[in-house]
Amino acid sequence: MKALLYDMGGVLVRTDHEAVFRHWSKAAGEPIANLRHRWQASDAYRAFEVGSIDFEEFAGSLSRQLQITLSLEDWQSGWNQLLAGTFDDVLAEAERIGGAIPQCIFTNTNPVHEACWRKLYGHRLSTFRHIYVSSTIGLRKPNADAYQHVAEDMGFACEEITFLDDNADNIAGAEAVGMQTVHVTHPAVAERFLASVHASG
Repeated sequence: MKALLYDMGGVLVRTDHEAVFRHWSKAAGEPIANLRHRWQASDAYRAFEVGSIDFEEFAGSLSRQLQITLSLEDWQSGWNQLLAGTFDDVLAEAERIGGAIPQCIFTNTNPVHEACWRKLYGHRLSTFRHIYVSSTIGLRKPNADAYQHVAEDMGFACEEITFLDDNADNIAGAEAVGMQTVHVTHPAVAERFLASVHASG
């Protein structure tokens, strides 16, 4: 292992999907159960994550999918409720490793969330050499070309990178291109792994 690559949401940053639905439910006067039932990661969602559409177009898609009408401000305020703090113990372990091993982040995200997490958590992410954002590079996990692009830009072969993610599909995608992986089913998994990296360094 010559480099570490992290997912963001679910590994370094807490996410709260229920908070998103609660905000939209209250703003629209629609039962939250209906929004949960109607939600799915649509083509528009994936397009937004690779920068193919803007937030206004994505919000229009959400309105049709969830069958509610909101102002653009309410859509965005609710959307940003997803970001619910950081996993401080995981970040502390990454900070202990510091520059001993190159550390980067690769996140499937969009410009609205990026602006929010950079404002809220940017000071905690200075440990990482680079943050690869799907909507900026136009590629998203778990597609093979996404991992290959990131590895090439990092300057390492895929086989030299260990990738940490909480999503099983993303883990499988990384393994398919030869990356070593850590499936972060709980923050403690990442903490223990990073502690072992620090101890061995």
